[in-house]
Amino acid sequence: MRPLSRKITSEKWMAMPKKQQLLNLSAELARVSSAFGKYGNEDQITKEGYERAIEMVDLMLEDKRWREMAMNLRFFRDSLASLYLNKVNPEVVNFFSRFFIDISQFVV
Repeated sequence: MRPLSRKITSEKWMAMPKKQQLLNLSAELARVSSAFGKYGNEDQITKEGYERAIEMVDLMLEDKRWREMAMNLRFFRDSLASLYLNKVNPEVVNFFSRFFIDISQFVV
């Protein structure tokens, strides 16, 4: 049982509907974007947000229901890791946040 930021276990995450997982990830990305805007990429709050988002993507990759999107999720995870290391434009986070919200309406 792997904890996700003290509140959620992988079992609880896997029990969530895919749409709820996407919306949770989108909310975390919105928090990262806000923290980045206020404090910058090197701040602890921003870094922890990236770490939580990466953990969520890892849990999605473990979930068989996301198998058809695994390649996209891996690309997204790499993008998040690059942002975490301050190697990519932070607008990538905003793009993916909106993307996951948009596709959540089609996920059951």
